[in-house]
Amino acid sequence: MKRAYLVVFIVAIQWFFSILACSADSPNICPSVKQCTLKNFEIKIDSSWRITSSFENAEIQQLALAFSDALNKNFDLIVYCGKASDFGRDKCIEFLLKDDLLKQTAPEDFIPSQVVGDEGYVINVFRDRILVIGNKPQGIFYGMQTLFQMFNKGPSSISMPAVKIIDYPLAKIRGVHVLGVNLDEAKDLIDTMSRLKMNFVIFQSGKYFQLGKEDNLERFKEIYLYAKMHYIEAVPEISTFGVGIDVFNIDPMTAEGTFICDERYRFVNNEAFLANGGNNPMVNVIRSEDSDILVKSLTGRDTFVEGKDYRVIDGDISPNYDSSARPTRIIRVEGGSIKDGEEVLISYDLVEKRCKDCEWSVPYCPSSERTYKVVFGVLEDIIKDFQPSYISVTHDEIRGINRDSRCLKRNLSNAEILSDELTRLNDFVSGFGLGTRLLIWDDMVNPWHNGGDEQYQEKYGGKEGNTSDAIYTIPRGIILMSWWYDSKDTLCKMKNTPHFYDSLGFNYLAAGYKDADNIAAWAKATEGSKGCMGMIVTTWDGWKRNIEGIRYTAETAW
Repeated sequence: MKRAYLVVFIVAIQWFFSILACSADSPNICPSVKQCTLKNFEIKIDSSWRITSSFENAEIQQLALAFSDALNKNFDLIVYCGKASDFGRDKCIEFLLKDDLLKQTAPEDFIPSQVVGDEGYVINVFRDRILVIGNKPQGIFYGMQTLFQMFNKGPSSISMPAVKIIDYPLAKIRGVHVLGVNLDEAKDLIDTMSRLKMNFVIFQSGKYFQLGKEDNLERFKEIYLYAKMHYIEAVPEISTFGVGIDVFNIDPMTAEGTFICDERYRFVNNEAFLANGGNNPMVNVIRSEDSDILVKSLTGRDTFVEGKDYRVIDGDISPNYDSSARPTRIIRVEGGSIKDGEEVLISYDLVEKRCKDCEWSVPYCPSSERTYKVVFGVLEDIIKDFQPSYISVTHDEIRGINRDSRCLKRNLSNAEILSDELTRLNDFVSGFGLGTRLLIWDDMVNPWHNGGDEQYQEKYGGKEGNTSDAIYTIPRGIILMSWWYDSKDTLCKMKNTPHFYDSLGFNYLAAGYKDADNIAAWAKATEGSKGCMGMIVTTWDGWKRNIEGIRYTAETAW
C-alpha cells in the first residue's frame, strides 16, 4: 500500500510541472485560491531541506514520501523525509494536520481556524520553512497540488514566491460525467481531475452488466481504488429506463412495446394476413409470460388456443430491434376452431423505434418483472463488488411510457408509472443497508423540462399526460442531476428549479455542458440553495472536446 500511494501521487502531480510556473507578482494557480498574500521575497529549496509530516498519520506520511520522490524525479532534487525531531524545523517542508500543529508551537501569524472544511488547506511560506496544513489528508493533498504549481526549477534548487494561501472549495461535489468510459483511459481522466481539485466522477458503461465477463470486474475495481487514492468519488452509472439497450442485451423481451389491439387478420391458405391486404406488421413481437399474442374471434367472444387452433412461428428479435427482421407468422391448425378464410382479431406487443433522430432511445418496460430481474441483478453486483456511496440510474429523455399491454392494463398515469418504477429501484438499493443513494437525470420529473410536457409521451406512442408529477411521490433520498445546457434558460428551468427542489427537500447537482456561460449561469442560479450539493459537467461528445468546460467547472465549483 505504501508503494501504491507513492506511485499514485507521482502520477497525479506530473501535469503541474509542465505548466507555466507562477511569478512572484501573480501566482498562476488553477483553480484559483481564495486568499493569497504575497510576502515580497523568494525562497530557494535545495538538498539541504527536509520533508516532515504529521506524527501518526500513515496516509500523510505516504503523501510526503511521494512528494519527496516526485521532487527527485522531476526536479533532480533529493529532499529526504523524516521526523521533525530528527531534523529540527529549519529548512523544512511540513505537511501537518491541524490537530498535530496544535501540539507544537505554532508560528504567530498562523491561526488554525483558517483551515476550512475537510478539503481546505493553508500554505504558509517562511524564509526557511513551508507549512501545509489541513483538517484531513485530502486538504493536505490539495495543498500539495497548489504548492507544485508555484515551483520554479533552477540548476540545483527550486525557487518559489513566499506566500500565505488560505484555500477551500465552495461546492461539496465538483465532478465530471463520462459517457461510455474507456477503461484504458480512465486513470488519465482521474489524474486530470485530481490536478483540478475535482472530487467526483460518474463513469457510465455497459460493462457493469458484464462484470462476470473477461476482466471487467478487476479493471473497474482497480480504477475505483485509483480514484479513491486521488480523493475522488467514483460513481457507476447504468443506462436504464430511457435507454434500455444494456438490459435488452440480456433479455430483449424487456422492451416497452407498442400494443396492437384487435387488429383484423384473415387466414389465407392457412396463414394469417392483414385483412386489408397490407404487409405483415408483426416484426419484433414480444413473446413472454407477461406479453403474448392473443387471437380472438371477430366478435371478440371466443379466444382461440395456441397449439390447438393455431401455431406461432416466431420471428427474429434482437436487442437492436431491426425493422427488417424476419416477422412472426401465425398458422392455422387443421382440425382446430379456426376455418381457412376466417377473419380474426389479433393483439400483441411489438417493439418500435419511435424516435427517428435517436434510434437508441428505446425504453424498457417498467411493468414487467423480467425488467427488474435484469436491473436488480446488475445493481446487486455493483453494490456487492464496489459498495458505492452513489449509483446513477439515468432516467433521462424517456420516450414512450405507458404504451404496451403490460403498462396499460395497470391503468396508471405516466407519472404514477415512473414514480412506482423509481421507488422500486430505490427500495431495492436501500435494502442493502449501506446508505447507497440513487442519482437520476431530472428532466422527466421536472415541470420546467420534458416531464412537464403533457404531449411528450404521445409523440412516441404513449399516453397523454406529464411525468413531472412523479416528483411529489418519489423517495426524497434520490439525488437529482438537474441538467440544462443553454445559458438562455428558455424554459426557465435554471430560474425555477433550485427553489422548487429546496422546497421539496431534494438534494441535487447542477449539470452543465461545454458552454462557459451555461456553467456560470448554473452557478449563479444555485447560489444559496440548501439542496445543491455541487456541480458536474457533462462530456457527451468526448472528454478531449470538453476540456475547457471541465476546467471552467473546476474553477467555478472550487
